[in-house]
This record gives sequence, structure tokens and C-alpha cells, in this order.
Amino acid sequence: MSVSLFEMLNRLPDPRKSRGRSDSLVPILSLTIVATLAACDSLQAIAQFGRHHGLTLTHALGFRSLNTPSASTLSRLFQALDVEAFEALLQE
Repeated sequence: MSVSLFEMLNRLPDPRKSRGRSDSLVPILSLTIVATLAACDSLQAIAQFGRHHGLTLTHALGFRSLNTPSASTLSRLFQALDVEAFEALLQE
């Protein structure tokens, strides 16, 4: 049985504390994937891509808040993310 990318990303442990977290990990990673496919090659470019595409994109990716993450938020997340777990999920 095939699994969607959203379902796969949902199995990844979120390294962030629950306090102050406005969106789940899946929309943030989905934004990163979509922006990367659209040739964004930096965290600043990913953040700008999210802001530029507005509400349509945020709703499609499952963001609860109106804003996509900033470059500094993305940086903190990716520094804490379990890269080995992420790679293992992608290899399934």
C-alpha cells in the first residue's frame, strides 16, 4: 500500500517544544519541499516563497496560522530536526 508524502512526514518526530508552536511539522516540511522544487535554494528564499504565495498555499499545505515560517524559524527547526529519521522515512 502506498503512503502519501503528508502521511510519511507525519511520522517524523517534531523536535520543537509544544509551547509556542503555531503549526505542526508537516506543513513546514511540505512548504520546504514545494519551495525547493520551485528552485528556492536558501531558507530565506523558502520563507519568501511562502509569504509570496499567501493564503492559497498556506491552506493547501495545512497551516493553521496565516503566516508561513520565517527564515530564522526554519533555521532553528532544521538545526533540531533528526536528519537520520528524516532520511529513513524518505527511503521507505
